[in-house]
Amino acid sequence: MFDEFFALSFVLFSAISSGRHQEASSLFDRMKELGIMPGKISCNSMINAYATARLHDEAEIVFQEMQSHGQVPDSTTYLALIRSYSESRCYSKAEKAIQMMLTSGITPSCPHFSHLIFAFLKADQIDEAQRICSQMQEIGVAVDLACCRAMMRAYLEHGRVDEGISLFETTRGSLKPDSFILSAAFHLYEHSGSEPEAGDVLEAIGLHGASFLRSLKVGSKLEPT
Repeated sequence: MFDEFFALSFVLFSAISSGRHQEASSLFDRMKELGIMPGKISCNSMINAYATARLHDEAEIVFQEMQSHGQVPDSTTYLALIRSYSESRCYSKAEKAIQMMLTSGITPSCPHFSHLIFAFLKADQIDEAQRICSQMQEIGVAVDLACCRAMMRAYLEHGRVDEGISLFETTRGSLKPDSFILSAAFHLYEHSGSEPEAGDVLEAIGLHGASFLRSLKVGSKLEPT
């Protein structure tokens, strides 16, 4: 039985890593048919595979089966589950999963929130993305570089100048901004008429050895096509 378990586990991980989610799903079911409940690592990987395939119902079933077999979801489990909901635009379920983490005493990291934030931004629901970002900061989770970049891009492209400047000013002390964030901040300051601040950012671009992205434009998505 152990030999078969390890053989199936090896093939399962191979299928998942190669993006063959249907084959992985069949192998996962085969293990259960043999009376072998896959371990937490296998379950987490399977949930993540379903997330990639945007099969959130299947991901949810694995999540529930884990718990019914006494396996306690960890941070990686929730990250995969939140990703599956976010990829499928099940926003309320993704938020509920974050709340489940908090209730379980697991502190989410920025990536747990970012999957949902990115999904909202992709749907041009900037207010919702901003709400989740604010909730994240309220519980003491810092905005990471990828999240900051995504929010700054949305603020810049949609002409939300004050919000973009506010995000830049609240994160610049904890993040090392990249070329895009610094360039976006410059354009936002310049657009608002804050020439001294724009000059400071331009100086920072030089000090960081970053590239200045002159082609960025405030409100580019508001212009008629």
